[in-house]
Amino acid sequence: MEGSPLPIGIREQWPWRPRFAGVNGWRMHYVDEGAGDPVVLLHGNPTWGFLYRDFVAPLTRAGHRVVIPDMIGFGLSEKPTREEAHSLNGHIANLTALLRRLDLRRMTVVCHDWGGPTGLAFALSNRDRVSALVVMSTWAWPLPPADFHTRIFPWRIMHAPLVGPYLLGRHNALAGRGVYLSVEVHLEGFRRDEASDAHDQTAPDVWRRHQRSREKSARVFVNGRRPVEQH
Repeated sequence: MEGSPLPIGIREQWPWRPRFAGVNGWRMHYVDEGAGDPVVLLHGNPTWGFLYRDFVAPLTRAGHRVVIPDMIGFGLSEKPTREEAHSLNGHIANLTALLRRLDLRRMTVVCHDWGGPTGLAFALSNRDRVSALVVMSTWAWPLPPADFHTRIFPWRIMHAPLVGPYLLGRHNALAGRGVYLSVEVHLEGFRRDEASDAHDQTAPDVWRRHQRSREKSARVFVNGRRPVEQH
């Protein structure tokens, strides 16, 4: 994967050629491997295509073309700073632009988390291109809201003026906790897992990386070896 911004340790888990397409003025990254009827794997928030790292090889061996987009603002795709660039309608339009550009047909669309609203919206407006849907841990209806979305903490706090931008913008609060809740149920296991490092490389939280560096250095001291600075 020449020219990849990812470190070697992550590239070993994510070895596929990075591809990029212009969609609605943004640069979108995606993986496109194999041949056959396509399977489109859609990640949610705050993950990226790396979520599906263990899916690519089995699906391509089974005779499928595997396409994994990074939504704009995630992974290796362009990361706009304007809030309006991250609306649901925008993500739907970007996904639609990519899949139509690739002219995918007879596709199976796998939807997880925010991949649900985006993938299902694409399927409804492109029924002739979609042959199957896989829906995992997501939603497709506006009402009634889930209990999580009615709580003062964390949902309403995250959307409150001043407090929300401070926590999400300055401290990337959703990403660190959100990835853990999305992919792991054991905190120590998550810290040791490559998914945590991969997320840090594409959406770095400076405070979180500093804390993890200190934790790793402390473990090295326990082992009686000289600590190595983590970057």
